[in-house]
Amino acid sequence: FLPIILTGDWPRYIFEGQLLALGLNPLLHSPNDFVGFPNQGVWELVEYKSLSAIYPPVSIIFFALFAKNILSLKLFIFFLEIINSLILIKILKLKRISKRYALIYFASPLVIIELGFSAHLDVISVFYNNLYIFINFLHYIFFYFLFIFTPILLTKLNRNY
Repeated sequence: FLPIILTGDWPRYIFEGQLLALGLNPLLHSPNDFVGFPNQGVWELVEYKSLSAIYPPVSIIFFALFAKNILSLKLFIFFLEIINSLILIKILKLKRISKRYALIYFASPLVIIELGFSAHLDVISVFYNNLYIFINFLHYIFFYFLFIFTPILLTKLNRNY
C-alpha cells in the first residue's frame, strides 16, 4: 500500500482506536492527557494534541477495530473499495450505462489520494451510498414489474377459468 504523505490524520486514528480499545473515551480526553501513553511513537505523531477526538463515535469504533496498525485499516478500506467498485459496476449495468463510466470514479485523483494514501474513512459513506442506490433501484424494478405484470397475470388466469 502507498505511504501516507499528505495527511497527519492516521496517527490520530490509531491513537483514538487504542484509547477506545483500552476502555477510555477519546471524546472526553485529549492526547495531552496521555503523555506517557504506551504507544509513544504514535502519540508523538498526533497533531493538535490539545483537542479531544473530532471524529464521530462510529468512526472511533472503526479505529478501535483496526488499532494495531494503519495497514489493517488500509486493508479494510481496500476491501470496501472493491465492494464499492462491484456495486457501482452493477448499478451501471442495471441502468444500461456503459461500464466504462466507472473509470471516472476509479481514476479520480481524490479516490486514489484519500483512500490509497490517506486511509480516510470516506469509503464507508460511499459504500452505504452505493448500497442505498442499488437497493432502491432493485426495489423500483420489483414494484414496477409487480404493478405492470400482476394485472396481466390476473387477466390471463381469469380467462383460463
